[in-house]
Amino acid sequence: MKWPLMFAFALTIGAIAWMPNSSSLAEASKNIEADLPGTYACEGMQAGGVVYEGTVEVVRDEGTYQLLWTLDEQQYIGIGILSDNVLAVSYYGNPPGIVLYHIESSGNGPRLVGQWTVLGGSGQLYNETLTKVAEGAKRELVIPRTRHRGPAPGARGA
Repeated sequence: MKWPLMFAFALTIGAIAWMPNSSSLAEASKNIEADLPGTYACEGMQAGGVVYEGTVEVVRDEGTYQLLWTLDEQQYIGIGILSDNVLAVSYYGNPPGIVLYHIESSGNGPRLVGQWTVLGGSGQLYNETLTKVAEGAKRELVIPRTRHRGPAPGARGA
């Protein structure tokens, strides 16, 4: 009876020793925050299997992120928050929608792999990937002045 208890204790101590400490997790989170702003190549798929491409500009604004999609010469604006390795973004379009990106590491910086949907989208989820293409610097995001944005990013909801 003594050996199983000692074995369990040793396994527990070993697991604790291998667990990342909170300071390393906080450091990783700060690295993501620092690397996230910039320009990204956007590629996704919408209803009917139609592929779309464009660019996305990500700008940090205090504790939030502003995103500007440029797709087919149209622009769409969104705002998001970062929690752990997930960026949740709400965007304005016709119809409005949400995107949830999981942040992965790549050789050029963060790679955001996401799923999106739109209001009235019948519960359908679509894929979108953002791949960083250039070093980003904090700069002001120019919000498009037009009221009608057409379909949401990538002609979402079309």
